[in-house]
Amino acid sequence: MNISFSAPWGRKVILLTILTSSLLLVLPAVQFIILRASHARAMSIWVLLTMLVVPPAVLLGCAFFMIRGYTLDAGRLITRRLLWSNTMDLGDLEAVYHDPVATNSSRKIWGNDGLFAMSGLFQNETLGRYRALVTDPKRAVVLKFPNRTVVVTPDDPGKFIREIQKKFPKLANTPNPAGATCLQSARPAGRIAKLLRSAV
Repeated sequence: MNISFSAPWGRKVILLTILTSSLLLVLPAVQFIILRASHARAMSIWVLLTMLVVPPAVLLGCAFFMIRGYTLDAGRLITRRLLWSNTMDLGDLEAVYHDPVATNSSRKIWGNDGLFAMSGLFQNETLGRYRALVTDPKRAVVLKFPNRTVVVTPDDPGKFIREIQKKFPKLANTPNPAGATCLQSARPAGRIAKLLRSAV
């Protein structure tokens, strides 16, 4: 049985999508009108293509990578894009928690920083380097794996975490540093660390 979640847009994605889309669609038309009126004969086919084809192509390309939602299915996380889906195995998941400020002060390494979604590779002091599949940072759910970190933003972070807990019963509720709900696997190393702390 799979459980689906939507991916609502936050304020940043809404504003950047409206502003950038307007610029990519309106500005080329304005430039074309101005150049057509002043240098009609001097305009080459390459100038026309650059002004009229490239901006809409950029917009369409980013739209293909928008995030429509997420699905939890048999221990996998499926991220639904516009025309396809990406699948991530959760078998080696170490921790999952909701942190509405997890992506604050992030620096983009590569990817899209808000046009239809925040998608790509980012980095900040809190998470280090992480993969973002984000539409609303306030709904951020952090997925910690042994060698990578992923951030997603389902419409109901609490339910999303509870469904993962049902699938992986070895995950135990512990508070994360930010005070939000955290599900962390009870690995042998963790149990040893607890024994050591109790012995001190």
